[in-house]
Order: sequence, then structure tokens, then C-alpha cells
Amino acid sequence: SPRFPGEVVDVTVFGHSGGFPLKAFLLSFSFDEAVVEYVSGSVGASSLYASPVENSETPGSVGVLVSGANGGVTDGEVTGTDVEMVTLSFRVLPSLGTGSYAGALACDAKEMLNAVGNAFVANATGQVEDGRGGARTSATLEVVASTVVALAPFVRGSGDAVRVNMGPLTGAADTFNVDVVLLRSRAGDNPTVSSAGGSAFTCGLEDAGEHASVL
Repeated sequence: SPRFPGEVVDVTVFGHSGGFPLKAFLLSFSFDEAVVEYVSGSVGASSLYASPVENSETPGSVGVLVSGANGGVTDGEVTGTDVEMVTLSFRVLPSLGTGSYAGALACDAKEMLNAVGNAFVANATGQVEDGRGGARTSATLEVVASTVVALAPFVRGSGDAVRVNMGPLTGAADTFNVDVVLLRSRAGDNPTVSSAGGSAFTCGLEDAGEHASVL
């Protein structure tokens, strides 16, 4: 799905063990530093495995080593086509503009070891699943801007919370200020009060036949 500038994206890796119990593994992630950045220390193994060791010293890459399964985990639990291995996080650069960014992230399995320490996978390119579907060797990141999706007008202060339109009876105009709150498409964005002037917004009746005295 599309992402916003500054958004943190969690990436989970699953392994196909080829019928063997997957007891240890070494993964290598490469990423485009002009598009995303690694959230340092975010890597975590699934509940099946011991705590991972990460190496993010090389720019644009992260190495993850998991040396064994947790105690009590059976061979059957780490054998299958979708064994959960690790999750780590990347942040879309806050300065990134909207658009499509190919080659944003890729993952290679350097080694996948069975119960006796034999490597049944070595230097294999991982399959990446993104919004395009199908088997991909790297992720394409779609970046969209946070947009205003709704307006919520409100009146400041308890004295103006309720207004009675006496214009039809007195002939005198009654004016007061209305603030407009902007609601955005990004869930993490807090509602903000618009700084635009009054001419930026208009207000009217849904039914043009209704009399203005109902306002």
C-alpha cells in the first residue's frame, strides 16, 4: 500500500525451509538511502528464535544473524513454507516527494542452516511482495502526500457555542468567527486549525430551498 513521507514501515521476513528445520540463518538487507533509512535497533526475531545480532555499519545495508531456535521450539515449528524469521523497520525519508521509487529494499538469504548446521540455502535472492504483486527481487515504494479529506468547523469559546439567528426578526446582521479544523488522510496526523482567511472557505445549505433563518 502507498506510504507517507516520514512513515515507519515494518518488514517481516518468512522463510521456506524446503522440508528442513530452519535452525539458524544469516540475512542481508540492502536499501536505497535516498528513499528510506533503517531504524537502528528495530530488528527482532519471531518468538521461535533467539535474539538476533544486527550489523548496520555499512551504509545502505543491514545484516541480521540468528544463531538458533529458542528452547522448547520443535523441529516441526521451524519447518514449512512460511516460517516467521525476523521483523525490522525502515522509515520513509521525511523529505521524500510523492512518486514511485524502484529498488527501495531487497533481502538476500546468505545462509539458512538445518539442525546439524548444514547450509541448505546459500546466497539466495529473497522474494519481495509489494503492491505490484508477483515474485519480485526488490521492493518498489509508492509515496503519497497527506491530503485534507474533511473539514470540521467549530466556534471557539462557550459564549459562542450556540448562536440564534435573529436577523429575520430584527433586520440586523449577526456575525461571529468560525474556525475550521483540517482532517487529513494520514492516520497519524493530528487535526489542525486552518490558518487560511475566511475567503478560503464557503458555507451553505444543502437544500437551497431552505430558508436562511435555520442557520
